Amino acid sequence: MELTSILSLAFAFGLLHALDVDHILAVSGISGMRREHLRSSLSFSLRWALGHGSSVMIIGGMVLFAGMAIPEQFSHVVENLIAFLLLGIGLVLLFDWQRVRKTLYCHRHDSMPVHVHLHAGKPLNPLHRHRHGTTLVGLLHGMAGSAPLLALLPLSNMSSPATGMTYLLVFSSGVLISMVIFGSLLGRLFSSLQGVNRQVTEGLRLLLAIVTIIFAFYLMVGV
Repeated sequence: MELTSILSLAFAFGLLHALDVDHILAVSGISGMRREHLRSSLSFSLRWALGHGSSVMIIGGMVLFAGMAIPEQFSHVVENLIAFLLLGIGLVLLFDWQRVRKTLYCHRHDSMPVHVHLHAGKPLNPLHRHRHGTTLVGLLHGMAGSAPLLALLPLSNMSSPATGMTYLLVFSSGVLISMVIFGSLLGRLFSSLQGVNRQVTEGLRLLLAIVTIIFAFYLMVGV
């Protein structure tokens, strides 16, 4: 297979790999934790992709240049960590949704009918307190799941370590581009809904929390 075809395949794999369910839920959940900064979804997506690409490049370099073999059990351990991380993200979203729900006040003024006000407190986002929290999530995702299969298995057919590293770089570029596009669309969606109806946004955050928790348990059972 020609090098151009191999690199094109690597880029396509990267575009698809970024849209794995656990990746989407992690980035969406982290973005949803910051209700007043939902437009920063692009920033979260970029940091996640950089973390993911870094771990893939590091693992690939260890395989290509040092001849190291990655233990099979290592990937299982990281997948368990990701499952618990997704569970934590889902629970934080659910707790914050419940907290915001309690700030909905129904009252009436002298000249107005009964109406509802939403007094939202500060959003909960423990990951954002550490600026590199999202990057760490990306690092974990790069170590587990299908990334080693998509990025490392073809390396055995590479003619040189430089070619293999080029393959990994192109793969990671595809992941980054796909995730950045997703982050841009996610931020636009949240911002549009928030401008129309705050309650719709909170409903979407509740749905995201439930789906994330369910998928986390699914991962735990699968692992």
